[in-house]
Amino acid sequence: MKNPRKKVCLVAILFISGLQIISGQILTDGGIRQNIERPDSELISELIMNRSFANTEKENYPAIEGDPFLYRDFTPGRVFLKTGEKIPLYLRFNIFTHTIQFRYNEGIFALLNQESVSFVLIDTLRFIYTSYLKSTGDDNSRANTWFLLKKDGKLKFLVMMNLKIQRGESARAYQPPTNTRFVALPDSYYIGPEGKSAIRIESKNDVLSLLADKNAAVMQFMKTNKLGVKKPKDLAKIVNYYNSLQ
Repeated sequence: MKNPRKKVCLVAILFISGLQIISGQILTDGGIRQNIERPDSELISELIMNRSFANTEKENYPAIEGDPFLYRDFTPGRVFLKTGEKIPLYLRFNIFTHTIQFRYNEGIFALLNQESVSFVLIDTLRFIYTSYLKSTGDDNSRANTWFLLKKDGKLKFLVMMNLKIQRGESARAYQPPTNTRFVALPDSYYIGPEGKSAIRIESKNDVLSLLADKNAAVMQFMKTNKLGVKKPKDLAKIVNYYNSLQ
C-alpha cells in the first residue's frame, strides 16, 4: 500500500531515578517501591510539554508498494521500564528502520532512550533493545537495535527481522515497468550471552564456539535430536537446553 507522508515526533523518554513523579514509583513508609501502571495520556502529556527533549523528523515512503510494519495497524501493548513501571500504549514495529513507534492523538512518536526500557510487548511479541556484533569476533563492530526475543534466560535467542526497498525499473522491450516496493528478507538469528553482545548464528561452529563451556553436552544434544542452526525452532531448543544446564 502507499504510505502517506507522516510527521513523526521523536520523543526522548528520559527517566531520572531520583524523580519519583517521572519514574512512576511510590515510596512507601517501609521504603519499598511499588510499581504502578499509568495511562498513556498522563505520561505522553508530560513528555510533550517538555519541548526541550523533542525532535522532529519526517517519515516518507512515497509510491512504495508494501508495508514496512510488522503489524499494519497500531496494536495494544506495553512498554516495561527498568524502573519497574509499565506504560500501556498502541504500538507498532517498523522493520525497515528498526524502530518502535506509538500513537498518541494525531501524532506518531518513536521510542527513544531505549536503554531505559527493559522490554516492549506488542500483542504477544516481546522486543528488547540490546547490543550485537555486526561482524563476529570484531568488538569494534558493536551496535544496538531492537530484536524479537524468542527465548529468554542466561542465554537469549534473538531474531532480527529484515526488509529492503527494491527500486522499480522503467519499461523495456517485452518487459513492463515495475514499481518500487518493500521486499522481505530472511530473518537473521542471534544468540545473546548474558551481559555480552549477541552473536549472529550462521553455522554450527558459531553455536559451539559461543557455548564453549558446555560444548560437549550441546554437541551431543544437537546430534541426538538432529538439530541444525537454520531453523528457529531448532535454535530455540538448543538455547532452552543450554539454559537448563547447571
